[in-house]
Amino acid sequence: MTTENNDHNSDPKKETTENGKDEHDLAKGNQPTEQKKDDDERVHTVTPDNDSGDPGPPVEERTKTDN
Repeated sequence: MTTENNDHNSDPKKETTENGKDEHDLAKGNQPTEQKKDDDERVHTVTPDNDSGDPGPPVEERTKTDN
């Protein structure tokens, strides 16, 4: 029978990364307040079988529910 050394630190207060910061900084609300990177270009999407180009269900479903 062998025993394993448990060198893992189970105390979350002492849990740090190599740079000395807490691993859970973002979870605590220390997120950057300013977005400096532009958003990606958004692509207009259309539902399959919806040839009108309007967002929403296919045209067949719209006509059934509109009656």
